[in-house]
Amino acid sequence: MRILVLGGAGYMGRVAAYLLAKHGKAEVRVTSRSQDKAKKAADEVNKRIGSALVKPEAVDVESKDDLKRSMRNADVVVNCVGPYYKYGLNTIKAAIELGVRYTDICDELVAAKEIVKLDGDAKKAKTTILTSLGSSPGLSNIQVQYSAKRMDSVSDVHIAWTSSQTDPFGPSVMKHCLHCYSSPHQFIDGQLVQVAPFSGRQLVEFPPPVGKVDVVYFDHPEVLTIPMYVKGVKNVTVRGGIFPGDIHDLIESWVKAGASLMDDYDVDGTNVAAVDFLTSVAMKIMQGKKDLPAVAAQRIEIVGKVGGESVTHVHASVGTMASGTILPLFVATMMLGEGKIKDYGVLPPDAIDPDLFFEEFKKRRGAQYTQVGAMFDFRKTN
Repeated sequence: MRILVLGGAGYMGRVAAYLLAKHGKAEVRVTSRSQDKAKKAADEVNKRIGSALVKPEAVDVESKDDLKRSMRNADVVVNCVGPYYKYGLNTIKAAIELGVRYTDICDELVAAKEIVKLDGDAKKAKTTILTSLGSSPGLSNIQVQYSAKRMDSVSDVHIAWTSSQTDPFGPSVMKHCLHCYSSPHQFIDGQLVQVAPFSGRQLVEFPPPVGKVDVVYFDHPEVLTIPMYVKGVKNVTVRGGIFPGDIHDLIESWVKAGASLMDDYDVDGTNVAAVDFLTSVAMKIMQGKKDLPAVAAQRIEIVGKVGGESVTHVHASVGTMASGTILPLFVATMMLGEGKIKDYGVLPPDAIDPDLFFEEFKKRRGAQYTQVGAMFDFRKTN
């Protein structure tokens, strides 16, 4: 199988390339605008797996011609280039025009709204676009489908995620978090609505070693796609938070002061974007917390009825941001490349058969998922 990993020189992209080459035995090309950066990433992954399956390639994702040139020789395109509101649509359109199968880890509601509109184009091209295949969204949606299949009806879905300040992620992920904190949307009483920043606060018990963390409403695609596939659901909420709390408190204090996370401010005659300033401060905070364990976790609660009786299913996972995000992407990409996902169109993770997905996950990663309440441990990607 020939797989093109766009953004393969980045942190998430390197993990994807490693899993696809080592466990998927795929021929992988990793890309960056810089050939040197792509080569450095390819060399690093090849050294880890002890082979030369990974090749570097310079690709400008802002050029559709360059994208299409690179995509033509791929069986599946894996897009790890964010933000997706900026780079996702053109990349997907290029894949559709070529009829190339595609996966990504889009976790931006604003982008997901536009991506699902390309469903008709993908069907006409007889190709498959799998979007939002990370942890949340991604695994979270599939776990919801797993439970929904075992209930007569579902009324409520509540998703919560958290990450330690030392779980390595760069400025682009921090800026994404700021955007999602600033204008969260939730599915409440059967309607997709915008809610106030830092509202919906809850103290959620995550799997060990994380424990209890304060989380607030967060802007994620689950609130859009879960109601499309779980008919009759009344409420779908997504909450998130960074612990132990320094960065979370920094952002919340900015909002409580009446300042916007997305505006620019004049500082002694210099125009400074709030998102850039806060990201810079957040990066400094992270550097001072390197003694803390790098860990991320999520908890999903599905409320419904079976035989007229109320039931609640809970799913949980723990790991790192990279492993939790890329392992579901890896499994879904291999399923797509091997023809185990056959439907055409733009497919969110909700469209994947959950039982088949967990069978494949068990086969490829040795993880058991045979009962509600089973916990995924994503702390290893080897």
